[in-house]
Amino acid sequence: MSNNKELFKNFINDNEVFEKAMSYWEDTVNEIAKGHCIEEELLQKNTFDRDANPILYKHYKSINKSIRIIQEEFEEDSEHLGAWVQKHEEDENHSELVISVELTTDSKPVVETLIKAWFEDLSNDFDETLDNIIS
Repeated sequence: MSNNKELFKNFINDNEVFEKAMSYWEDTVNEIAKGHCIEEELLQKNTFDRDANPILYKHYKSINKSIRIIQEEFEEDSEHLGAWVQKHEEDENHSELVISVELTTDSKPVVETLIKAWFEDLSNDFDETLDNIIS
């Protein structure tokens, strides 16, 4: 039996929990980027709807990469974690890692591994890395 627990329960409906979830993502991605000596370049002040789609977006022009995180509400029947790479809509040379996740104690370390791998990967083919981490 798994001890998997939902993190930031009811974050969509509770302002305080939503702010904590946003802070978690901000702190986590910033810490990982800092460990790789990468700094975000803010294109504009990002403001998002309260649906957590996305809950975080970061743009790193120096490495031609972005990260978009979509946090889904937890559903008991299934656990969702998906990730893919797409071209940035305004720059074909810029790749964006999109992570869609129901954040739990089980999915949290997987997502953190994905983000670390994204910063470490200098190739243009991240799909195999994604498959290895998620599966």
